[in-house]
Amino acid sequence: MQFAMCNEHYDRPLSETFDRLAALGYDGVEVTPWTFTDSVRTVDDGETAAVRKAAASAGLDVVGIPRVFRAGDDEHIGSPDPAVRDRTVDALRATVECCAAIGGDIVVFGSPNQRSVPEGVDEAVAWEHAVASFSDPDLLETLRETGVTLCMEPLSPPHTDFVTTADEAIAFAEAVDHPNVGVCLDGYHLAAEADPIPDVLRRAAPHLAHFHADNTEGRGPRHGTVDYGPIVETLRAVDYEGYVSLEVHADILGDEPFTLDTDEIARDSIAFLRETFGADGSRPKV
Repeated sequence: MQFAMCNEHYDRPLSETFDRLAALGYDGVEVTPWTFTDSVRTVDDGETAAVRKAAASAGLDVVGIPRVFRAGDDEHIGSPDPAVRDRTVDALRATVECCAAIGGDIVVFGSPNQRSVPEGVDEAVAWEHAVASFSDPDLLETLRETGVTLCMEPLSPPHTDFVTTADEAIAFAEAVDHPNVGVCLDGYHLAAEADPIPDVLRRAAPHLAHFHADNTEGRGPRHGTVDYGPIVETLRAVDYEGYVSLEVHADILGDEPFTLDTDEIARDSIAFLRETFGADGSRPKV
């Protein structure tokens, strides 16, 4: 099993962040677009080459892009306005192309503000619009050409009211029905599932392309009520071959600002993941 972390948690230049993650023992990195470019629509070859160079210098794989939109972005996959949906699909295509350009092959769609059911819109209609957005022929062709997989990530309430469970994410992927559209699951959100997590993972296995490691306290997989032992056993049993990537949620919990020590979280989490997965690690731990 290989492990990664999102670079956005570090407020450092890319090269320093990548070097630090490699020194801590990570194998890969997820790269949030706005940490290296003003917009995926206008990103240039120099910007993407700089990401690839920094990752190669650190000896890290670029896993992909963990976030597509910021909270205030004016896009929405389920909007009743066709112009908004078209603009959203264009942004998704640009993100996929950007992901491929930096050397990644996973784009995770979380983006609660760009998916929650719009006011006054029936949930079934919002679902149809969202599936149609992900099924856009140009988007699917871009996914095919780049080899990137676009993952729907279920987000537990109260973060959104659209695709809040793994089963809904599976149904969404099956409705799109394309080999480059899959599912990303996250330990933090899995804690809200009604069924035992191993059962959820087994159902999701045919579509599971990425896994985010966190727990209910939002500061890494070690801290919270989710038991990672059964998760490890199930991921192995279903022959999961993707990355396990650290994405913490402490910044969205409660009203307190995100003040935890990123380096402490990164160090504690990689140690926990390698211990739990039984990986001795190919990198030195510091």
